[in-house]
Amino acid sequence: MLVDKAELPPGTYRTLPKVPTLGIRGADISGIAFQGAPVGRDRLVGREGEGPETVLKALQITRSLCTALSLGAADHGLRLAHGFAAERELYGRRMLELPQVRRTLSECYADLLAAEALSTVAARSIHTLPGELSVTSAIAKYLVPTMVDRTLLRLRGVLGARAFLSDHHAHGRFQKLERDHRIVGIFDGNTMVNLYALTAQFRTLARRFAAPDGAVGWEADTFSLTRPLPDLRPDRLSLLARHGSALMASLPASAAALERAAAEDVRLLPAARAAGTLTVACRELHARMGAARLLPGGAPVESFDLARGYSACFAAACALGLWRYNAAGGAGGAVSPLWLHAVLDRLSSGLEEAVPGSTGPLPRPWGVEEEAREPLYERLLERMAAQYAAGELFSLLPCRTAEGPPC
Repeated sequence: MLVDKAELPPGTYRTLPKVPTLGIRGADISGIAFQGAPVGRDRLVGREGEGPETVLKALQITRSLCTALSLGAADHGLRLAHGFAAERELYGRRMLELPQVRRTLSECYADLLAAEALSTVAARSIHTLPGELSVTSAIAKYLVPTMVDRTLLRLRGVLGARAFLSDHHAHGRFQKLERDHRIVGIFDGNTMVNLYALTAQFRTLARRFAAPDGAVGWEADTFSLTRPLPDLRPDRLSLLARHGSALMASLPASAAALERAAAEDVRLLPAARAAGTLTVACRELHARMGAARLLPGGAPVESFDLARGYSACFAAACALGLWRYNAAGGAGGAVSPLWLHAVLDRLSSGLEEAVPGSTGPLPRPWGVEEEAREPLYERLLERMAAQYAAGELFSLLPCRTAEGPPC
């Protein structure tokens, strides 16, 4: 029911007190109670008996958009940590010159870009692929807040005690944003809820990845950042992705396109190797998903690990799709091969962590020895530092945080 309080007689409703929360204390998280309130049938949303279905479909949209809260928290935390490391002296030199600090900041930056790529595609898919939003929204709502929670934990190590003190650095902004962000992974469905939503669709997802339904026309609208989006069609939302995930099914084609481009541009070779390895690992993952069986009491523990791995592969498909459809220009930093290599590297690490052995005995995604990764993250740190100096968001796209041209 959609009820306007202004139309109700006095005494038929009352507001409930604010819930004292650990984070976002300024938000009025409270409620309302009705008693004998007259409400006409014209206030019914949808058809009678479809209330739960309507709510679950609406949650698919809000879950997809919740990731913006996480992206803001990650940008703010990374900005505070970078500024602190650039000024703080330790062991006779600035913290920003220490190898471990540099690697931590650059990997956190890569994780933020991976989360942004997934969030951008998920938001656009609300318009272009509403029928599979039950999958896309669950992945976005699980993976992005989880990645940002881990990012803030790592940045806390850079800040040390100043991450906890409210009156010694940046007016305590880091401890506040870390406390505020914890709730993002809880509301609109927590981590376990979203992972379970994926496990319940394993068989369809695995079958459709091996044999896509041949949907056409959605790729450019979804991945190209310069194309206008079609109108929202809420009537096409579905509780289950009956035709699997076209976004995930795009991974092999995008990886192949990257391999062809790498033959003409050697700068793309490391990213192409990472994409090839991820594609092979993703096929193996889908085979495991197809063999998984739900138990009478729910999904087995191993299925949740597979869902985590599936989410990493899905994010890789989003990143590759963004590169593929924006490589010709017009999308700023989204065309750079540097961010793509780093993002695929980080997502591959996440896949291996969620599903051990999923990337072996294949070669490691970067295709070279561990020490060769150092230049990648050093160059990525330079890009991050340039955005910091220019007053831009830590983002795939150029966007000023203060004065300057609008985003």
